[in-house]
Amino acid sequence: MLKADTYKRKTFKHNHHRLFMLKHLSIFLFLAFALILLSNVAFAQSNVPDVGEGECVPVNPSTGEYDPSFCDNNYNQVNYTTGEKSEDQTKECSSPIERDCNSECQQFFNQCSYTGPRNCNLDCQHLPSYPTYEKEACINRCVADDSAARDAYYDCLDQPNSGEYCVNNCLADVQKSEDDYQTCLAENKKKSENITIPSSNAFYALNEYETVWKNGTENESYPEMLPVIKNYYKIAGCPTLSPTRDAWSAAFVSYIMNKSGINFPVSCTHTNYFKQIQDTPGDCKTYPMSQKEKIKTGDIICRCSGSNCNIDYSNIVVGKESHCDIVTDRSGDSISYVGGNRWSRKLCGDDTSVGCTVVKTNDKPISDLPSSYFGFISCGSVENQSEPPVQPFPSICPSLFILAVSVAFFFSLKRK
Repeated sequence: MLKADTYKRKTFKHNHHRLFMLKHLSIFLFLAFALILLSNVAFAQSNVPDVGEGECVPVNPSTGEYDPSFCDNNYNQVNYTTGEKSEDQTKECSSPIERDCNSECQQFFNQCSYTGPRNCNLDCQHLPSYPTYEKEACINRCVADDSAARDAYYDCLDQPNSGEYCVNNCLADVQKSEDDYQTCLAENKKKSENITIPSSNAFYALNEYETVWKNGTENESYPEMLPVIKNYYKIAGCPTLSPTRDAWSAAFVSYIMNKSGINFPVSCTHTNYFKQIQDTPGDCKTYPMSQKEKIKTGDIICRCSGSNCNIDYSNIVVGKESHCDIVTDRSGDSISYVGGNRWSRKLCGDDTSVGCTVVKTNDKPISDLPSSYFGFISCGSVENQSEPPVQPFPSICPSLFILAVSVAFFFSLKRK
């Protein structure tokens, strides 16, 4: 009997010690996992992945919250405003080249000449008119000869061995160098000042108007502008056209769109690229003017022109006279737009049908656009940006499970 009581006491003491240890272990586990749970909930926004030293931490500095879209896949910081990497945002701009084009091309000069225009009435005034009409015949021959001489002169200027051709190519190189320099400066300014440019083609169109055409004060006939327009023709695929005889507004639009890096069917005819986009839309799509309320910065608005001004959006005829401009800004119901080969009384004269420069129209109400406008082109892919990834909620299920088990075990011991 004594042995049995002694055994019971030892067993009770041993079991009591085990229960005491398990009870305190349960309390410890309860407190430990409660602390883990609280830290997971309280600091969920700080749950960011490990990165190497000097690499971007995916945290928005303005809010202090976890934001995986703040870094790219290589942990380079991304600028929210421009959508570009913050590293190497600006680049060194090479100074424009300086060349004495006249001296370089001196050997090619004096090969092309034109003494006109001739005063045919004066040249033929000594001849009788009625009844033989010799004077009229003389005037007709004079006008034809003068026209042929003028055409031959322009054809000569376009030849590779002419002085004018040499100078134009030289000036084109100088102008391209200046354009690249100005564009580089403008892009650096945009990045350094963190300016939001909603559409790259609007930015380049405005930059072309301000820096190359000096806010619309340059004329197509100025020697320094001839290589500029020839470069438009070259980009648009019609390098043989003449800047002073042929329209270049479509080439201007094509040049800007090409420079912007947009997938655009360049052409020297507005209806040509409009029809191509209408038939095979891609990055760019066409819309009728019945949806003009959707016009935004960077869009291309198009209208008919000429004496027979009538273009149907549903039946675009390639080759019909037309004109398009690039929208550089939209504010409320008003837009500003830039276009090439447009009319300016100061530079082009009184004939409104003759364009000679780049013009910017400011704050034109969309509702006031005339019926001659037949549609617009919108290249929406320029502004599309990927949505930032959804922030994952911290994984707390394992902690909750262990905490629940600890609580259950603690209360089961307490009942004992």
